[in-house]
Amino acid sequence: MGITDRVTGFTSKVQDGAKSATQTVFLTSLRLISGAVLGLSLGLIVREMAQGGFLVLLFTLLVVLGSFMKLSSQWTLGKIFIFDLICVLVGMLLRMYIVIAP
Repeated sequence: MGITDRVTGFTSKVQDGAKSATQTVFLTSLRLISGAVLGLSLGLIVREMAQGGFLVLLFTLLVVLGSFMKLSSQWTLGKIFIFDLICVLVGMLLRMYIVIAP
């Protein structure tokens, strides 16, 4: 095994590591953004229902975000996109209900 084989093997390992790290960072940031939007939405709802202040909003946001991160830890990119699509559709349904309701 020559030096060129070692260098080739090393560069392929570095490329695989960089690809894996990039995918992990992207997936984690997407999960974090999705959980934050979900937590903020539910936090605002709970804040209005409880007539609370900022701490109620913050507590709800952190609990929902942590729960979502734990729940979605094994999800792939496709599952997260499907979840986001369902959340957007439910949000549009709620908006339509609020606009139409007397």
